[in-house]
Amino acid sequence: MQAALTGTNVVLSGSVDASFAEDWKERDTISQTGCIISLCGAPISFFSRRQKTVPCSTTDTELQALSAGVKEILWLREMLKELGFPQEAVIVSEDNAAAVCLTSNVATNNATKHLVIRHEWLRAQLAAGVFTPVLTPSAEQTSDVMTKALPRVSFERHRDSTMG
Repeated sequence: MQAALTGTNVVLSGSVDASFAEDWKERDTISQTGCIISLCGAPISFFSRRQKTVPCSTTDTELQALSAGVKEILWLREMLKELGFPQEAVIVSEDNAAAVCLTSNVATNNATKHLVIRHEWLRAQLAAGVFTPVLTPSAEQTSDVMTKALPRVSFERHRDSTMG
């Protein structure tokens, strides 16, 4: 039995997360990015990688992760468009309220000015309708499994919700 795909049920979604300087005791201040992109609820692209720059804050770390996830979404959206499945704005789960706020709003202050300049690209993608960031509680953030060691129960919950 084959499932037929139609333009109305082919939907991309994403989840991004980051760990901020997990190994600070070892003087390893590079953070980790994790991303899971799903199509119709099934993961089709995922990665876990060290960030290339040292972040100044958890918000900076999460914005770097969000940027990496949106770049992947851009590529997948274009591929699906060529296959005849154009996408609306992709819902991207993010567990950092400041990252969602900075991406969605133009208001800044001196404490966040460097973040806004660095991640203006994210705002342009949001304005273009590429993605919509959604604040998701950390306990429900499926990409958490890609950035850090989790207790067994949390790991199994995230694994089961991602892999079905």
